[in-house]
Amino acid sequence: MELGEASSDEAGKVKVHYQGWNKKWDEWIAIASGRVVKDTPENRAAAEEAAKAAKAAREAKHDAKKASDKATKAGKREQDGKDKDGAAPKSKKAKTSSRPAADKKEDTAKAPPSSALPSEVRLAVDLSTSLKRELISGWEKITREGKLATLPRAVTAAEVLRRYADDATSRAKTPEQSELASEVAIGLRAYFDKSLAAALLYDQEREQAEKALAGGKAPSEVYGADHLLRLFVKLPDLVPLDGMDQAAVKALRGRLTDFLRWLQRNAAAMFGSGGAQYGDAGEEAKGTIGEGKDEGKREPVQAQPAAA
Repeated sequence: MELGEASSDEAGKVKVHYQGWNKKWDEWIAIASGRVVKDTPENRAAAEEAAKAAKAAREAKHDAKKASDKATKAGKREQDGKDKDGAAPKSKKAKTSSRPAADKKEDTAKAPPSSALPSEVRLAVDLSTSLKRELISGWEKITREGKLATLPRAVTAAEVLRRYADDATSRAKTPEQSELASEVAIGLRAYFDKSLAAALLYDQEREQAEKALAGGKAPSEVYGADHLLRLFVKLPDLVPLDGMDQAAVKALRGRLTDFLRWLQRNAAAMFGSGGAQYGDAGEEAKGTIGEGKDEGKREPVQAQPAAA
């Protein structure tokens, strides 16, 4: 970005040129608007953090595309397996029509494929009341009570997904179901690692995250089921459905729903017997991070909008 000098008619403004863009995108921005800040080390550091967050979001979207392609292939293989094991397709009687062949061709061209995915469909999954309560509890403790998660979690997100994949594989009835369960677990971990800093943290948690993830630690090896659950609120925006047909989306949604049901059944082991543990924000932010402490007892909370 380049800044130009303001003319007498543009007092109090700076002209901004975006490098690599045509001059028609240049604009005059008022200094008082808050969009332009002084060139200080602090502001440069903030800009670098914003750039890193944007890059992480782009990488998360790229990984989401790769994972969705895998899910598409796995879903098709699973559907093909069902077709082979099931009854033979019923024969259809030929229908006659007095309509001209040209009209039929025109209708065929206009009709979308039966497996086409409506553009408004999003990969949304429903959270049970108990899982929503976990989200609400974490939101209240962090934003209202001034607490932070005790890190690293006794059971990390990586361990949660590993246990689910092992259990789902043991319950799978076909190799395709087993493969899809493993791919979903791998995909969820990739989404989580890429999107945590960019989309899954409250502002109050960012300083703690910088220290907890110092040295290149993967978020899934530090955070637990409570933060992993936040990912499902963001999935509709992170997972691209372009190129996926209805069968693949149905298979992926079914596997995600299966994971959430499994997480609910095993909540005591994944979140802790009393719910996810939180500590004093001041102590946690200083880096006094616990090493798998016993989960504490949690007070009941009133329903509040779950934060995304």
